[in-house]
Amino acid sequence: MNDIAHRVRTLGLGFNDRIESWRIDFALEYIDFDELPLAFETLYTYIYEHGGTITSAEYRELHELAQLLNTPFSPQTRSALIAMTCDGNG
Repeated sequence: MNDIAHRVRTLGLGFNDRIESWRIDFALEYIDFDELPLAFETLYTYIYEHGGTITSAEYRELHELAQLLNTPFSPQTRSALIAMTCDGNG
């Protein structure tokens, strides 16, 4: 597995206590079918819709992965994710 896929999988598994495991599994399963951008988009949608709070480090990882995978956040998603961070700073 390449480094980016590993990072997406690690990030996703870190949300197992905050998002239903079936959602995480569903999103990460796309990696096994060489659909890494889709896996990431599905994951960050679930985080945005069901994740509760996220750490600043998680936000930074989401943002960096979005750039690496050329899947930029919409302005609304970016604002929502920043607001979800524990300190509100992203």
